[in-house]
Amino acid sequence: AEDEHRIKLVLTFIADMRITLEDSALISGLNKVLEVLVGRETTGTPYALKTNSILYILRHNLNIDATNNLRTDIRSFSVVMPSQVSSNRFQGLYSAEGNITFNCNYIQQR
Repeated sequence: AEDEHRIKLVLTFIADMRITLEDSALISGLNKVLEVLVGRETTGTPYALKTNSILYILRHNLNIDATNNLRTDIRSFSVVMPSQVSSNRFQGLYSAEGNITFNCNYIQQR
């Protein structure tokens, strides 16, 4: 017999913004976060995920930990949340952040 275990993982990307805190830098920082998390092609196949975006990598590498049989659950949705600028992670660090929440599962033999 087998048991299926489901795990929710949250991956956080942090873009360092110590150089400047002008309004244009804030927008640029959040755009950078979105580009890394879910960057889309503008040429070739428009709106396809860029191959170096984190969401593309998660969708095309289902085995997260092959040793423990942990895999991305392709039946569930991934949720991408860019957040606002944070200054409370470390002293002197100002960052734009974003999260990808996704589900994983593994099958355990009883």
